[in-house]
Amino acid sequence: MTSSSSDHLRRRVFSGAAVVAGAVAVVFLAAGDGVSAPHLTGPLALLPRWGHAGVWLLLSIAFVVAAVRTRWQWMSGLLALVAAVIYALLVLALVAA
Repeated sequence: MTSSSSDHLRRRVFSGAAVVAGAVAVVFLAAGDGVSAPHLTGPLALLPRWGHAGVWLLLSIAFVVAAVRTRWQWMSGLLALVAAVIYALLVLALVAA
């Protein structure tokens, strides 16, 4: 496999992952995730409604960046890390209450 064909394959894989993650984000935005947390107030109250969609949107953007650069680099990793932090906050907010 030449360098350009392996780049092409990586671009296709990352692009496909971006499409899937984007579709999941749209589902969460349109239908919600069924999580109800009326006990949360302030900024934490946003997590149950927007947390899952935000995580999947960030992952989609991370995959787009990786597709453009044809490799997983620091920016993709940073976006995925932010998504993981948001997800951890969401889970902690729901479990702690």
